[in-house]
Amino acid sequence: MRPTGRATEGPCFEVAIEPFWMAAHELTWDEYKRYMAACDLFNAMAAARIRPVTPENEADAVTAPSNLYDPTTTFTNGEDPRQPAVTMTQFAARQYTGWLSGLTGDFYRLPTEAEWEYACRAGSSSPWSCGDEADTLAAVAWFADNADDTTHPVGQLEPNAFGLYDMHGNAAEWVIDQLAEDGYASQAAGSQPLAAADAIAWPTELEGRVIRGGAYYDDADRCRSAARRGSDDEAWKEIDPNLPKSPWWYTEEPALGVGMRLVRPLSSASREEQQRWWQADIDSIREDTASRVMQGRGARALIDPDLPAELKEKGLSN
Repeated sequence: MRPTGRATEGPCFEVAIEPFWMAAHELTWDEYKRYMAACDLFNAMAAARIRPVTPENEADAVTAPSNLYDPTTTFTNGEDPRQPAVTMTQFAARQYTGWLSGLTGDFYRLPTEAEWEYACRAGSSSPWSCGDEADTLAAVAWFADNADDTTHPVGQLEPNAFGLYDMHGNAAEWVIDQLAEDGYASQAAGSQPLAAADAIAWPTELEGRVIRGGAYYDDADRCRSAARRGSDDEAWKEIDPNLPKSPWWYTEEPALGVGMRLVRPLSSASREEQQRWWQADIDSIREDTASRVMQGRGARALIDPDLPAELKEKGLSN
């Protein structure tokens, strides 16, 4: 079993947060489906020898997720354009931020745990940004008591003090960090406050990657600002019939309520630093992705802001 629960929520430590923008709500199907559509587009680019991916440039390539094997699983809770996009792996979420960054020329990524909790608390020190009592949560969160066992269109309830919607409940949200059995012991052992970069627990394993905020099926306790949960890829892909199993998609609960929210740091970073936020970080993800792309169940391409005009000129669209 992966570590979870309150035992992993301490000890407390301080972080010097650097300025960043955060999306007002969780990423929606309207936004994520544009990335999903890139699979067929990338395959068409490869067939037309447009921006071929080679051993020399493949480190800069972005993958697009495979077309869905069973859409009814992914869209169990519907696919309203304003509902949060869910069931993507952390790798897929990271690749989405690389794809968006390439198209826009801006640096988008997942938040760190420290950034996420700072934004969720919005200056509060109570269990939830809305206060100390669970009966106040329904005003700001879709959770087990009021969600009717489904996600809801984003931004319907009250925002927190920073103007951010659905930080509690609706869809749980990926952060970049990995969950450790001893919680934040390594961060708390250092001098305080930690620099933002030093507070990150970069993933070194496939499982145990952190999601925050709780989802529509969670009780109030799991939606607290401090609550953490680690991913469990083997269980979350149990009915995936593919070999290797998809590096982009999960197939069952609780991943039906796992999505993401983007941040854009005020200060940019070198290309090498940005790639660390976007790309696969362990061999098993790299190997599974390469295998799936070779099978035609996924695709990759080189992305930059000039791509849309180039594709239009060559009779393709994105």
